[in-house]
Amino acid sequence: MTEPAEDSGEDESAQPIRPPHTSAVRPWVLVEALGSKGEERRVVAEGLHPRRYTRLTRTRIAGSRAIAQHLPAVVDAAVDSGEPQVKVAYPPSGAHFRIAAVPVTGPDGSVLAVQVWAGPRAQAAPERPAVGTMVWHAPGTGITLTCPVAEYLLDTGISVSAERALPDLIRHLEGLDNRADLLRLFDSGSPPVQYAGFAVTTGESSQTRRTLYITARSRGSGSQRRAAALITDVSLTRPVPAPGFTTRLIDAMPTPADHAIGVMDLRTGLVHDWVRRGREPLDRWMNEIPLVHPHDLRELSTARARLLSGAASARSSWRLRFDEQSPWTRIHAQWRVLTCDPAPQALVEIHVLDAKPDGLSSRQMNDHRRTTSR
Repeated sequence: MTEPAEDSGEDESAQPIRPPHTSAVRPWVLVEALGSKGEERRVVAEGLHPRRYTRLTRTRIAGSRAIAQHLPAVVDAAVDSGEPQVKVAYPPSGAHFRIAAVPVTGPDGSVLAVQVWAGPRAQAAPERPAVGTMVWHAPGTGITLTCPVAEYLLDTGISVSAERALPDLIRHLEGLDNRADLLRLFDSGSPPVQYAGFAVTTGESSQTRRTLYITARSRGSGSQRRAAALITDVSLTRPVPAPGFTTRLIDAMPTPADHAIGVMDLRTGLVHDWVRRGREPLDRWMNEIPLVHPHDLRELSTARARLLSGAASARSSWRLRFDEQSPWTRIHAQWRVLTCDPAPQALVEIHVLDAKPDGLSSRQMNDHRRTTSR
């Protein structure tokens, strides 16, 4: 039977979350609970060491069959109750072992993971590593809800939960493994996927770059699509590399001051990285999702469809705004395909078309737009 944590004489959930020791023989193990109910829960970190969805019974805390057989039930109890759990196990050696499980909740209050530890009952558990969480309730928008620990690990300089558009989230990372796999989380038309990859922070707030390990899963499809992620700091076991040449090259790239340049995932239509923000109102696209004029939706989807069908480039113009009180702004976009598989990506360059000069006829206005879009 699983006992509540307070019966152990030590409240595991009250332990401060600080950078963990590297010398602990039996580290805390992070077990994800990101998938749908009933799916097997897998290990994504063992102490400071990342794990790619391995089995709980293959970790160091599962030192004997007597302990290993209790671990899944204790983890399940922590997920289902949302409360810390403690159980005493008796291996053949005769020593009393304590199994402790602490739920990791997301910014929406749901349990996304469990940190679990097992060791001699008289031995104090090591400090628990910090775990950040993120949730996408509507992945098709790219809007994520973060927790304070995630904001700390991303080094954003804020200490509260936040809503972030996808490019606003990614701008805090100068390196991100397997970005194409990450973007599949947001494709509501694809089967649920899992992601694991390393990222390097830009050090925006602390001026100290760190290596993060990010694991994520999506579930459901269509309007029921959901996704969530876990973030851990693995800098001590995976040193931060020097800034990449590509990053320095992009920063030095000359760009017209009034042009915005970004990278779009063609399947979802999400711009996930802005190389240049451009002038107002395009600069708002970093933090907000624009509304497209209903009469222009077809033109925009037609351009994306052309690129997905094999065209190397495309041009179009449409109207957008970022709130219902603002006037519509007509923009011109030029796409150039960067990659086709497995997740088609395109570089998109956007600029605001000038407003119609006084006295121009409709035909003259069309000529004017063609001239300014070249």
